[in-house]
Amino acid sequence: MSRLDDNGAYRRGEQSPLAELEVQYADYAGWQRAWLTGDVLDSQLHYWKTQLAGAPPILELPTDHPRPSMQTFVGAQQTFTIPANLSEALKKLNRREGVTLFMILLAAFKVLLQRYTGQDDLVVGSPIAGRNRAEIEPLIGFFVNTLVLRSDLGDNPTFQELLRRVRETTLGAYAHQDVPFEKLVEELQPERDLGHAPLFQVMFSLQNAPRQALSLEGLELSVLDVESATTRFDLVLNMSETTDGLSGEISYNTDLFDRATIARMVEHFQNLLQSAASQPHAPISTLPLLSPAELRQVLFDWNNTDEAYPQHHSIHELFEAQAERTPEATAVRFEDEHLSYRELNRRANQLARYLRRLGARPETRVGICVERSTEMLVGLLGILKAGAAYVPLSPAYPHERLSFIVADAEVELFLTQQRLLNDLPKIPARIVSFDGDHEAISREPFENLTSAASADNPAYVIYTSGSTGVPKGVEITHRSLVHSTLARLTYYRERIECFLLVSPFVFDSSVAGIFWTLCQGGTLAIPSDDFQQDPARLVAAMAGQRVSHVLCLPSLYGLMLEGANNAQLESLRSVIVAGEACPAGLVRRHYDLLPRAVLFNEYGPTEATVWSTVYECDPRTIETPIPIGRPIPNMRAYVHSTSGAKDWRAVICGERS
Repeated sequence: MSRLDDNGAYRRGEQSPLAELEVQYADYAGWQRAWLTGDVLDSQLHYWKTQLAGAPPILELPTDHPRPSMQTFVGAQQTFTIPANLSEALKKLNRREGVTLFMILLAAFKVLLQRYTGQDDLVVGSPIAGRNRAEIEPLIGFFVNTLVLRSDLGDNPTFQELLRRVRETTLGAYAHQDVPFEKLVEELQPERDLGHAPLFQVMFSLQNAPRQALSLEGLELSVLDVESATTRFDLVLNMSETTDGLSGEISYNTDLFDRATIARMVEHFQNLLQSAASQPHAPISTLPLLSPAELRQVLFDWNNTDEAYPQHHSIHELFEAQAERTPEATAVRFEDEHLSYRELNRRANQLARYLRRLGARPETRVGICVERSTEMLVGLLGILKAGAAYVPLSPAYPHERLSFIVADAEVELFLTQQRLLNDLPKIPARIVSFDGDHEAISREPFENLTSAASADNPAYVIYTSGSTGVPKGVEITHRSLVHSTLARLTYYRERIECFLLVSPFVFDSSVAGIFWTLCQGGTLAIPSDDFQQDPARLVAAMAGQRVSHVLCLPSLYGLMLEGANNAQLESLRSVIVAGEACPAGLVRRHYDLLPRAVLFNEYGPTEATVWSTVYECDPRTIETPIPIGRPIPNMRAYVHSTSGAKDWRAVICGERS
């Protein structure tokens, strides 16, 4: 074209000075059809079938909007420029490592995708010119094919090692580039989905062929950039190498991503390129992704949760203050029995004085093994008021577990009910029973005691299930329990009228409902043991007791919703799910049935006093998966990878850690 332009032959009406083509596009097409058969085709297909066996069907990129059931191809673009010094550093790296610039950019892009998705097995498409024979270089015609480039980023390789993996994959693909992509899809027969493209959903390309300047006598020509409103894939990263350095353009599906997300992705890509160029020996999990400003935002701005709270109180002092404010209100209800705040406080005071006479003091561990009843609440508060820490134990525990916990926690006093004694193992501690010692306990004064426990003394010790080994006792102080409880009073807008205590009191989730309710003046409704595994009876209990708040596992709440109607649960105002991942389908079912009740998803390990983060599920923006939310007051939350992108951990720290 440039020879024609330079000579101006066409403009002057002269014969073209270009030589006649030796072959035409039709000749090439016929030759390719004849060549790509038999052993040649079988060899090429064998490579691709082996290379793509077991490949993930979709790249699970976190999107701003749910993926439509059918692709729309609505798109937009963002352009960016790689600084000249970074472009030069990348070229030096490719010469030093014996790879191409394409391979370096592709490797960095795959690290970016791994960080965003947590997937180590990554499949990316890439166009190839297809002009791999000298005879077809001058032909006008379509030779482009699409290659499927699969990489393993597992075992947290260094960037250098990843380059070697990408080089091997890329060269293998180049050597088997003749199978048309459509033929490959036909042979592999991936499970088709109208919502995404088969085999890959993200594409990468590098345009680095030299461009000749266009010139026509009497005219000035320039390239006009036109923004397209469509895109064929979820993401397409097109890089270009020019005399001025590297530039890039990301095309993206606007039904999936917002513009701000793509701008952040571009910045992350450039950060990875910079760190890869300067630290190629580093494991890819350590290559910085965030800019200094983002790092400051994540580590400090989003974790600026400091909030004053009374740090020197014990949890039972908060209960005593509430009993003073609402002495006649019902504090706890079990079947036909109920206790007012005054009655509950007095009975707990009497038990506390009795336990003190038997040696209870700060740092003493008192085991409490009772059936669900009002006595359970009297026992917990009595132990706390005595200054000791309670160790909850279930009568249904195997003897081996009971004996282990009693010994491991060094339990000195063991509070139970007379009817349970025959079914318990031998307990090496002083036994106190509500009914057997009732007369002695009832003779104790019922006024409040001077608190013996400080904020730093333990309030309770709860043992983990031991499913991964030996059960572990988690000791929580009064300071942590007070903080956790007051954070609930601050965060949750709806005041508790009646809280249904679904969790067994040996689980840490029971702590939330018990002290949140009793420090706010609500009623704690305790269903009997036989209700626990019966969703229908729990729903009936909610309806009968006009429950306003409940906390339970998402799986249990889902079962409750399946058999409930709006009238049975219309008193609910706040529902909290925790302990398992919250599915998006549960959020939809909840708001379909109970549009006036707010659903919250809580997260927090036992060591951090039940909850550390919380997310208010919004029916207008249901996400998959449902987030664990933001940290509560005086807590900080980080996400940390210990051994590559597959092994993520939530790290919680703060006043209660």
